[in-house]
Amino acid sequence: MSVELPQLSAKDFASDQEIRWCPRCGDYSILAQMKKVLPTLGIPKEKFVFVSGIGCSSRFPYYMDTYGVHGIHGRAPAIATGVKLAKPDMQVWVITGDGDALSIGGNHFLHCIRRNLDVKVILLTTQIYGLPRVNILRRAPSAPAPRARRTVRSTGRSIRSASRSARKQRSPLALSTSTSST
Repeated sequence: MSVELPQLSAKDFASDQEIRWCPRCGDYSILAQMKKVLPTLGIPKEKFVFVSGIGCSSRFPYYMDTYGVHGIHGRAPAIATGVKLAKPDMQVWVITGDGDALSIGGNHFLHCIRRNLDVKVILLTTQIYGLPRVNILRRAPSAPAPRARRTVRSTGRSIRSASRSARKQRSPLALSTSTSST
């Protein structure tokens, strides 16, 4: 005798929390696609858990009406490993950013992969450390950024002079590719 599961929709996975990402952020698209795909898996929403660390992408569990864990910086894969070992029947998803998974949490991420558990990892990368406001101004490159990428921070220009020149151009801070400092 099989139990008939109720048909779920994207709205069933949406929480009542106000989404607090920057306008036109790619995280909106990923959230929308996740809400669209999960109902098609035929798994009750009580069997999903989203684990995240720190960063913009890590707000994801708040926006899903499932179980969620907002952990500490870089430790989402370690927490997800523990959840999967304790509750193997759960669908464990790690939502993480490039700074969270590939910098401070690099070892935890590698060990999660090495253990080969049924943990799904969604890695959102912008190639900059974007959450701390001072880093937005500096455009500090994150771990997966190309080595040759030059930023306001790496050219030695001050934030104030970079902000002035960006305002003059009426555009967001542009990446500097010149090798001379001003």
